Amino acid sequence: MIYGCLSGSRHSLIETKIELLEQLMKFDDFYHQRKTDGNFFAGYYVSKKIPLSKNDFFFNDPNTGNTLLLSGCIYNIDTIIESYGISGKTISTAEKLYVAYRNGGLGFVNQLNGDFVFAIFLKKSHKLFLFRDHLGIRPLAYTKYNDNLFFSSDITSLCRSFYEGDKLNREFLLNEFKMIDFSQTPNSAVKKLPPGHYLEFSKNSVKTIKYWHPEKIQIDNNLGKVQMLSDIEKIIDNAVAIRCNPKYTAGTHISGGLDSGIVAALAKKYYQHQKIFYGFSWSPSELNNKSGKYDERELIREQCKLNEITPYFAKWSFTDFRHFVSNKLRFGEFYQEYKVLQKAETEGVNLIFSGYGGDEFVSKGDRGIDMDLLFNLQFSSFLQRNSIAKPRSLFKRIINEILFPALNILPLSVRKLQKESSKYIKAEYQKSDKKTVSNFYFFTSRRKLHLGFLKTYHLNYRLENWYIEGMHKGIEYRFPLLDKNIVEYMLKVPSKLLANSNFSRTILREISDGFLPESVRWNLSSFDPVLYQESPKMVNKLSLEIINELPSIEQNSELSFIDFKKIKKDIIQFNKNPDYNSFSYLLLALFFAKQLHEYTIQYKKVPAL
Repeated sequence: MIYGCLSGSRHSLIETKIELLEQLMKFDDFYHQRKTDGNFFAGYYVSKKIPLSKNDFFFNDPNTGNTLLLSGCIYNIDTIIESYGISGKTISTAEKLYVAYRNGGLGFVNQLNGDFVFAIFLKKSHKLFLFRDHLGIRPLAYTKYNDNLFFSSDITSLCRSFYEGDKLNREFLLNEFKMIDFSQTPNSAVKKLPPGHYLEFSKNSVKTIKYWHPEKIQIDNNLGKVQMLSDIEKIIDNAVAIRCNPKYTAGTHISGGLDSGIVAALAKKYYQHQKIFYGFSWSPSELNNKSGKYDERELIREQCKLNEITPYFAKWSFTDFRHFVSNKLRFGEFYQEYKVLQKAETEGVNLIFSGYGGDEFVSKGDRGIDMDLLFNLQFSSFLQRNSIAKPRSLFKRIINEILFPALNILPLSVRKLQKESSKYIKAEYQKSDKKTVSNFYFFTSRRKLHLGFLKTYHLNYRLENWYIEGMHKGIEYRFPLLDKNIVEYMLKVPSKLLANSNFSRTILREISDGFLPESVRWNLSSFDPVLYQESPKMVNKLSLEIINELPSIEQNSELSFIDFKKIKKDIIQFNKNPDYNSFSYLLLALFFAKQLHEYTIQYKKVPAL
């Protein structure tokens, strides 16, 4: 995690803010270094379990006094500097990056492929540049404070450094109840640097400049299916390969799905030297499958056996669940990952591969395909997928999957879900963020849907939380299916190549032959019956306990947007008829209220210096 400040003039207040930020960012078992050059402060924190040295973070140019501060991995940096006729065999990654900047100018950043944030301070002109990777894998936020610019990878700690008794950003807190602008932070004065952008700060001026323009990528109608499958198979394999590093002890997420399955299989191929390669599942280990449906754990065991991966299924207790909910300051959502990190830390794993992000790009489902076929007058392909022999089904698809997205109309099911989710917040706060809704639901082509996903920021919301919590445990995450080359390639693929199949996610199903068991390749469900029969039980059980805490939660002024009168009214009805299905959103509202209550209490505990 990196941090720093460029100040207009050096004074004691700047030192105080830097020291407070350092206090909030520190964690157990870490290395820390800070460098100061006049009015420029820069530093980093890294777990001792991560195989990095100080040269991987800092480079200072002895000729100009310019400084580069890096967090992350640049997978093609050697290729870039070799194109300038420079060998990087004896220099650090930070110096390589500076050499690339020196030779290529600011535009060089678009050539990079990696998960990174970095800062460049130009001493002579007193300018600071901040850069964030194309997909926003690594977090970075900043705030302008008088004539100073502060920045940090640890967004929450930066927000808390400037918390002076003001209320938290309400929209950020409303995330559990509606679709918000996911780029929001707890402190409205702190901004996230958008993915694919860099920031320039000088003489009290802050500019953010977009350097990556995926919207300019054109569809390649000359592309054939055989070529497409061959290309994507190579790109995915390379995306995994470049993220493998023998200095790390690696493991992987695994489920019954295609995304995690293919990433797990390919990652294991590059870690044959590792005696035990864990596949971390969210499925609970000891519960019986009472759903009558398939058992995802069996699919996981098949995958692991085929690829010589050791499966790990979490052992969950209600005590674990309660502890997670009461300790929510950094982690965010997905309590199942809490157990994964515990096990990984115990086993000395410091790198976890994940298939997260595949759903939005390379393994995206059918949304947008029929629209493209119809709008491009490819009626034969459209009718192969949507038979006129089933007119009712055909009519529903045209309405819900084509007309509604194109006309900016939300389907009834989505409107109903949004209404139910926001039921227990006051009316003036119930509307979801228009841009987020538009980017996620409204589009006129599959390509525009991909681009909407990039703008929605929902991917980054999880990535930012996981990065910080992982670092505190000495664990890095890597997401090969969010490689920029995969995203750029998918934007070129015409939908007709994805249409001639009776199955969604046709690309990964076809290229995973040999990597995944047939039971996984042709599994059409992303639903884990065992996991999803247990999670609601824990939420319901805890929510019943939270009812007794409601008076103290209601006193929390940060939660004034919650409609406690409606909650208490429905609690009375629930007590008369304790039907968990009918009152599921009430119980969720209690659960979220408890989480937010604990979050705001912990957030405000800013240490005194």
